Amino acid sequence: MRPTDILRAEHRVIEQVLDCLAVVSARARSAQTIDKESGAAILEVLTTFADKCHHGKEEDLLFPALERAGMNPGQGPTAVMKMEHVQGRGHLAAMREAMADNSASAARAYAEAADAYVALLRQHIQKEDHCLFGMADSLLSAEVQENLVHQFETVEVQKMGHGTHQRMLDLATSTAARLHVPFQITEGVTTCCCRTN
Repeated sequence: MRPTDILRAEHRVIEQVLDCLAVVSARARSAQTIDKESGAAILEVLTTFADKCHHGKEEDLLFPALERAGMNPGQGPTAVMKMEHVQGRGHLAAMREAMADNSASAARAYAEAADAYVALLRQHIQKEDHCLFGMADSLLSAEVQENLVHQFETVEVQKMGHGTHQRMLDLATSTAARLHVPFQITEGVTTCCCRTN
């Protein structure tokens, strides 16, 4: 298994949660109120799983490995990906702030931030899946890739905590079921993603 296989599998989970976010955003825009239960679950998965875990593995491990292999850290593909991670965090913060308010204007602000985040992350995932990860597969030696896989597992235990990964998968699945969003999380994704033991 390559580190990019793990990250691609995690993308499928994130895409399912983006589908959920799009539903909640559309409802907030039309009803002028935010589904706080679904919104909180989505924010937890996006903050913990997508940003802290997935983007953390990229920023702390994969991107530095690519830069050591020759990618320009200031202007190359990794710089663009890191910039988009920062933009995404801004949208998450705006959604979190809007959820603290019950007004119609807060619902509109939530929908705007949510729609911007969904658009950003969908494009971001496409860039990584179809461009950056192919470069990584070519640039990184088998030894470096194997070390990255082990380091990804360490992130799960030391940074995220035992059981966090499965809890995030369960929350993503239950939220999709509540919102009637088609499932993308399969057994293959569960076994290819980061581990909890």
